Amino acid sequence: MPTPRSLAEDLRGRGDEEIVRLIQSRPDLLRPVPKSFADLALRANTAASTLHAMSDSTAAELAVLEAACALASAGRFSVGNIARGLGQPDESAAVSDVVQTLLSRALLWGSRADVRVPSAVREAMGKTPCGLDPVERCHAAGIEALRADSASFHRKLAAAPEALREALVELAWQPRSLRRDRGSDASIIQWLAVNDLLATDDTGEPVLPRAVALAVREGLLIRDAKLEPALPESDIAIPEPEQILVDAGHAADQLIRSMDRVMGFCAVTPIARQTNGSIRSRDWQDAAAMTEADSSELGLLLALAWHAIWIDDDGSRHVRTTIEFEEAGTLSREERWSTLAQTWLELPSCPSLDGAEVLKAKNIPEMPLLRRQILKAVQSAPLTEIGAWLAWYRPRRSVSAQVLLATLAEARTLGLITVGGPAPTIAELLSEPPEQQVLANTIRTALPEQSTDLILQADLTATALGPLPRDMEQRLSRAADWESTGAAAVFRFTPDSIRRALATGEDPADLQSWLAENAKTPVPQALNVLIEDSAKQRANMAVSDVTSVLNCDPATAASLLAAPELSDIGFFELAPGVLGSQLSSEALALRMRQLGHFVADAVGIGVPIKSERSVAKPDLKISTSTERVINSLRRVEQTIHPELHPPEQLASLAPHELRAVLNSASLSHHPLWLRFSDEAGNPLTHLVEPLSLDDGEICAYDLTSNEIRVVPIARVTSATSVSD
Repeated sequence: MPTPRSLAEDLRGRGDEEIVRLIQSRPDLLRPVPKSFADLALRANTAASTLHAMSDSTAAELAVLEAACALASAGRFSVGNIARGLGQPDESAAVSDVVQTLLSRALLWGSRADVRVPSAVREAMGKTPCGLDPVERCHAAGIEALRADSASFHRKLAAAPEALREALVELAWQPRSLRRDRGSDASIIQWLAVNDLLATDDTGEPVLPRAVALAVREGLLIRDAKLEPALPESDIAIPEPEQILVDAGHAADQLIRSMDRVMGFCAVTPIARQTNGSIRSRDWQDAAAMTEADSSELGLLLALAWHAIWIDDDGSRHVRTTIEFEEAGTLSREERWSTLAQTWLELPSCPSLDGAEVLKAKNIPEMPLLRRQILKAVQSAPLTEIGAWLAWYRPRRSVSAQVLLATLAEARTLGLITVGGPAPTIAELLSEPPEQQVLANTIRTALPEQSTDLILQADLTATALGPLPRDMEQRLSRAADWESTGAAAVFRFTPDSIRRALATGEDPADLQSWLAENAKTPVPQALNVLIEDSAKQRANMAVSDVTSVLNCDPATAASLLAAPELSDIGFFELAPGVLGSQLSSEALALRMRQLGHFVADAVGIGVPIKSERSVAKPDLKISTSTERVINSLRRVEQTIHPELHPPEQLASLAPHELRAVLNSASLSHHPLWLRFSDEAGNPLTHLVEPLSLDDGEICAYDLTSNEIRVVPIARVTSATSVSD
């Protein structure tokens, strides 16, 4: 098969599956959709696309590319030439595989016997790839003799003084101009001149000829080319996959329960934000203390909840739970974990490093990509060698040690990494496109079985012998404080915790009855006394932060409404014993205490808010079908112009009607008649097959003119399906 004459011809001759692999490895080539194979080749050979593709290349791929650029300046070459330049045998499978990968990504083109390098790749590699002068500047007899008999050159080099040989070797690998006034250079210049090997650059300065440098290197283009990551042998015993999955399940369960604790805190005690978006220091400390979470874990949980729209700002710079969180509560444990894992994968920051500034953290656009690289490294290398593997896998996309360690810690919190190694859920999470249900099914079998076993003790503690059902755990956490978390959680009943439960509407008798029904041991007398005493001292009013709502008995409410000295509070009756106020809950509670009333601590009533935000998705536009684009490119190459008869009348459509028709055609791949104005303002009616709908434009294969056309929607006046 002859070598193609250009990159466009090379792409044109590839099969559909090969073009699909090219676009999958370089998705930027479809933005915007190319109009022909020549356009596709031109875009693949641009500096921006090439640099982006090289950033997604391994150290082995970059070494082969650099060697190819060095060889390209001297003429045609084959895969065997590249292998020899890297110190490998001609038939090296490692080099052959890398070259094949680069050919499939259009970073090289041609054939294995005649490899070509795109101009953008040569420019990206610089003027002296592999440290070699791209021009052979010496045509002296000595160079011709060297090429004819390299053994003679090496005998002369061996006979030279040792200091001269070392200087020549250093110069061969690190080329530079030679200076006659420098002592070490003077001896090199004299030796090269005596052997008729001296050359000069464009400025007349003496340089080491390319052929001499290669001879000194013994033909090597790159020393110690890293065709594979250099990782030491690990003698650490790898646990059984079943044990890894069990550990992952326990971590996933703990994440879900920790999230419920944080959400419960936000529902009862909305977290205040400062004007710059960061969380108020006191609220941050209170949240950490109440949820038993350290700073990094709390930051991760709040970031996940924020981006999943489980919490949001209520408009008064307070963070509350949302209706979306209430709806997520109806999902199973595995589905909630799957949602959190996928949300984490797309987070635009590293939340465990941000602390109280987690909700105002500056976005890092490449963070989702770095997170995927780190998870890929976890799958491919021992945990102790992840940094080294990443340096080989993506040498042009460096990951700082701080971000690497923080990301690994977050992955452990989610249960993606265990002590024994990566969990199988990583593979499902990294699949393209990710399947949430498949991910949920993978973790479901690993989640620990829930238990209703509850042990009540005389020291006012309750010990759960296993993960409690969600509703049971939430009710218990309202009446008791978390003392320790884990598989066997411990809760402690205190006067404050009981008063908090009663203030949120818990009936003392119901609480005692519920504890007696669910505990495996009798309710201790001390706990019964604590509940009864707290009920006797129960506040005669409670303030909730819903534009301040005061709950009390009807008689007290009537006296407060009638008191003229309280007119500045602005009380208004919502219901018997329920008053509203314009003051904040904190200010209203303080005022009531000053009047001698016993007021429970301000609590929220847990009413979720409606968020105006939407969950960020990787791609909200109607995606471009790669197969349809390739099919359109093939048809453009055929230069067929069928005779078509457009309808005589096309009624103008309102903008929303037009958008609906275009959306439907793009999703169903159905052709339609499109009436639009060209650049000169002339009305046209063409039969088109939509390829994508994005950024106010429709890209389609135009059957009338046999081309791929992009039309601004603003120029479209009407559209109708062919079937219509």
